[in-house]
Amino acid sequence: MNLKVTPITLSIHRDGDNPLFGDSAIHIRCMDEGAGLFFEIEKVNPEASEPNCYEYEELIKISSVARELEIAYRNK
Repeated sequence: MNLKVTPITLSIHRDGDNPLFGDSAIHIRCMDEGAGLFFEIEKVNPEASEPNCYEYEELIKISSVARELEIAYRNK
């Protein structure tokens, strides 16, 4: 049996913060519901009253990570 690893979720977080549930953690997941690849972006611990707001540096990193996931997904 040949097993292959394909990353479908990655976490962006500050150095030293928990990647699973830290205050700075942002999870990016590959999604495919038959209409093609798209991404779900989740801020793990946003303040209840805040909309999903991202700093410019976070958006740049989200874009980069989404590209990495897309490459891994397409090469599955």
